[in-house]
This record gives sequence, C-alpha cells and structure tokens, in this order.
Amino acid sequence: MKLLLVRHGQTNYNELGLNNSDPSVDVHLTETGVRQVEALAEKLRGTPIGQIYISELPRTRQTADMINKFHNAPIEVDPRLNDIRTGYENK
Repeated sequence: MKLLLVRHGQTNYNELGLNNSDPSVDVHLTETGVRQVEALAEKLRGTPIGQIYISELPRTRQTADMINKFHNAPIEVDPRLNDIRTGYENK
C-alpha cells in the first residue's frame, strides 16, 4: 500500500499570517492555493487513489475535491485529523 500525504494549498489565513483550527471559520484556498492544488492534481492524475481521508476543515475538503476530480475516490471526513486546538486561533 502506498500512502500519500498532502497539505492543502495556500489559504486566506496563510496570507494574513493567522492560525486556524476551527472548522466553522471560513478559511479557504486563495487563487494561489487553487493553482497549487490544480498543479498537484495534474501530477497525481495517473496515480491510483482508492480512498481519501480529510479533516473537518473546509480547506482540506477543497483540496481533496480538486485532486479527486480525476479519481472519484470515496472521501472520508475524520475529526481526528483536525488541527490541535492550541489557543492561537486567529493569532
């Protein structure tokens, strides 16, 4: 079994230098982030992907959906993959 670990593309919070671990906050991919993920999706186009696991954070769903357009793999949301709540939210 081959395991691929992928981080989301650039987000609006990355641009602002802010932290986010709360899935209810609107943290989404920027235009740069979308281009980054589109490039990765193209590189992974021929790679077999049978299952995708994501956190509850919206940016991970955006990233997974973009990569998955070539694979149609099941996507499973697992809250255990959420970022650790460190108390630095919005800082």
